[in-house]
Amino acid sequence: MKRRINATAIITIAVLLLVVLVMDLSQMFTQLQQQAKDAGVSQLENISRELEKSIADAEALTMEIAIEAREVLDDREALKRYLISKKAEVIRNETGAFNVYVAGNDWWFIPDFDAPDDYVAQERTWYKGAIRKGGKTYLSSPYQDAMTGDICYTVAVMLGDGESVVAVDYTMDSIQTYVEEIHDNGNSNALIVTDDGIIAGCSNDELIGEQLISAVPEFAGIWSLSRRSDEYVTARIKSDFLYENLFATKSGNGWILIVSVSDWELYKASYIQLIVTVFLFLALFVATVLSFLFARRNQKRTGEDVLQRREYEKKKKRENLNVNRTYRRRIVLFMVFVMLVNLYSIFSATYRWGNAQLQNEAEKYESELQEWINKQKGILDMFVSTIAADPDMLEDYDRTISYLDGVTRQFPEISASYLSNSDHDPSVYMNNGWIPDPGIKIEERPWYIDSMMSKSGWTITTPYYDEQTGSYCITIAEQVHDVKTDKFLGVFGIDFYMDKLIEILGSSYSDRGYAFLVDVEGYIINHPYGKYQMTKDSRTSVLELPYGKVRKDGKDTRLIRDYDGTTKILLATVNETSQFSVYVVSDMLPIYGRVILYSIITLSVFLVCIILIYQLLSGMITWQNEVNQKLEKAAQTDLMTGLLNKASVEEEIAQAVKVWSGAFMIVDLDNFKLVNDLYSHEMGDRLLVRFASLIQSVIRDNDIAGRIGGDEFIVFCEGLTDEETIKKKIRFLNDKIIRSAKEYMGNDMEIPIGCSAGVSLVPRDGNEYSTLFAKADLALHEVKRGSKHNVMIYSDEGETKAEEGNRKLSNLQMIFGERNIEKTALVTDREMFQSIYKYMERFASVNGWDLYMTEFIFETSNEEKRSEYIQRFIDVAANLLRNCDVILKYNNSQVILLLMVPENSDVSIPINRVMEAWDKEDVKDVTITCQHEQVNTR
Repeated sequence: MKRRINATAIITIAVLLLVVLVMDLSQMFTQLQQQAKDAGVSQLENISRELEKSIADAEALTMEIAIEAREVLDDREALKRYLISKKAEVIRNETGAFNVYVAGNDWWFIPDFDAPDDYVAQERTWYKGAIRKGGKTYLSSPYQDAMTGDICYTVAVMLGDGESVVAVDYTMDSIQTYVEEIHDNGNSNALIVTDDGIIAGCSNDELIGEQLISAVPEFAGIWSLSRRSDEYVTARIKSDFLYENLFATKSGNGWILIVSVSDWELYKASYIQLIVTVFLFLALFVATVLSFLFARRNQKRTGEDVLQRREYEKKKKRENLNVNRTYRRRIVLFMVFVMLVNLYSIFSATYRWGNAQLQNEAEKYESELQEWINKQKGILDMFVSTIAADPDMLEDYDRTISYLDGVTRQFPEISASYLSNSDHDPSVYMNNGWIPDPGIKIEERPWYIDSMMSKSGWTITTPYYDEQTGSYCITIAEQVHDVKTDKFLGVFGIDFYMDKLIEILGSSYSDRGYAFLVDVEGYIINHPYGKYQMTKDSRTSVLELPYGKVRKDGKDTRLIRDYDGTTKILLATVNETSQFSVYVVSDMLPIYGRVILYSIITLSVFLVCIILIYQLLSGMITWQNEVNQKLEKAAQTDLMTGLLNKASVEEEIAQAVKVWSGAFMIVDLDNFKLVNDLYSHEMGDRLLVRFASLIQSVIRDNDIAGRIGGDEFIVFCEGLTDEETIKKKIRFLNDKIIRSAKEYMGNDMEIPIGCSAGVSLVPRDGNEYSTLFAKADLALHEVKRGSKHNVMIYSDEGETKAEEGNRKLSNLQMIFGERNIEKTALVTDREMFQSIYKYMERFASVNGWDLYMTEFIFETSNEEKRSEYIQRFIDVAANLLRNCDVILKYNNSQVILLLMVPENSDVSIPINRVMEAWDKEDVKDVTITCQHEQVNTR
């Protein structure tokens, strides 16, 4: 039954550990897959943003060239010279452009191009696309340039006459550089694929220009999926022993962006944690099972040893039984360690996953901010480039204002555009014609000072409230220099409405969290909580709020108490261009809710397993302690008779006689050799076993008995000094052993079987084992020389009467002690009291002692506690009196005490001792009176 319970415990533990392991693996794999997805999507977004940035730069440069070309559109020779010089300039400045050309309704000019006879520019997609766009830039799909063989794309824009188009060809170099940087990180590959399946950009530049289907066939499937979808698409492909995660999306111009993320390279630390967790679980389970199996094996082996072996080496046995308290403690500590490692793995994986989510969010919004800045900077550069290329326009105030106003109207996000130079008159050219008052010094404006001091030559200001528009604005300003003479022309500034900037993060507001912007000075620009929102009359510093605790490095996360009283997770990053900070705030439950639930389940399961293992091992330890006790007892016991063997009985009696008084007896079977000779040794062994059981029947639990060899035994009876009692015991043994012998061997058995005993008394005859043995042995020899079947007590002359009286009292104590193992006064009932009273009366009469009867009478007003008080008094009295004194609860108000005292002794001494002790109990509502009288025993 016990074995079945242990097996059930092992199975239960195994199932629980397996459940935890499966939960952990499921949790961690889910998080890893989500991390891989987030990482892939993030890479796609980064490539897409980089692509959009390059395209935005290309569109800005193309628009700038178109604006300049418009000025000489009527003079074709000047236009050709301009295009040739512009081509050389853009190649020299490494802008990514490598050709600039133009086409009209019935003419075209492409520098350095030997066109075939059938070439018609007006039939080309770049021309048709620009005409359709009606003045806005047209972006072509990537294609392989016929002259260079490189992958490129074209940006074209229609000029003001409605039929002429300026186009610029661009390489993919800037995109390719970024794609290669992704590959250099060692965990991702990236591709840009045209709609017709040509690889336009790749982390392996040798594949550029190749067909995707033939060069990288494993990516063909996700490319096809992405062509048919406007959302992100994902797939997984086998890569060695693990997988690669594929992510793809269609860019705004129809290009397909593909990123592959390797599970191992990206999450090797998490996989190592998984492997360690599995190993620890297996080690824990194996250790538990082996402990159980080893203990069962030892149990079987030990049981066989107990039955078969005659000599036991206790030390060796205990070494074999290795499931001890230390082992249990180590197993439990190991399990706690596994639990902590497991919880750490879950928390760390979730922490990394949560951080990755927040970082992706922060990167997303920071990139959107950067994209917005790049777009506005592109508009600014267009203005600056135009003025730098045509500084003479500044000589014509009306022309400049008309130009600024005409272009500004094309961009609804612009509040105002202007060129400022303190040396000019007027000092400001603004699109709306505003002229500053004479007292206004433009050179003292922050945007003017910052742009003049900036190493890059441009700056972006913190938000400010514009009185003219009644809105918050941000100014982006840049120095303008004559492209030919590098003469300083002024600082060009554009005021952008901040509403467009706020819209970037406004979409983040949800019931799970939000993001907000903080300017360079630490003031919150936008926030879902109205009191924190930047307004005309108030601004809130982020440093005054819990948000200020986080480091703005894009990695540090903090738990904060948010404005609504809930606990949120916070992360912040800084946009390097504007130095604006993006703060991302998220609820805990979407990120950590599942891990908290899993941790509670894991902790509960582990606690159950720890309790089961603890109980299992404790059961093994208890069993082993029992086995060790059996082994120890077996090592001390005579295998045949069950009594102590010679070494053990000598050791125990030697210790006992130093402390206790009593009778030391050597008991020897008479004529035992005849049994072996006439009836066989088997019959002799049977008779020895019977005699040992008879010895056990005449001694008490605290007495000591053992076999010291052959048919010889020694016994020590604690507190026994009465000669008559000793003789009764020996007579009993003689009577029983002869009956047993006749029973075993038949009534016609004629061997005078019996026993003889020699006795020495402790402490009269000494307290040393050797001395007592020698004296008892002398007495035994006297018996053997006599009639046998008898007992003799060793005696010395000079024994006093007082010693005899003490010995007789000890005899009385021994008799009562057989019924009273507590060593206190004997508390008895009425029936037993009558027998004891008669016995004590005879004892006092024969031995010359005085017997007193004392009556205690109880009076109390608290009847409910009367029985409790009487029992309390009996307990006090019993602990103070000898074990030969007797106490009787006579009724519910009387207690009777029998005291045996030496003749002419003062009986009031023990009575007063009892009453003094009772007074210390401090029982207020009880009155006790007592009276005593001597019993007439003469």
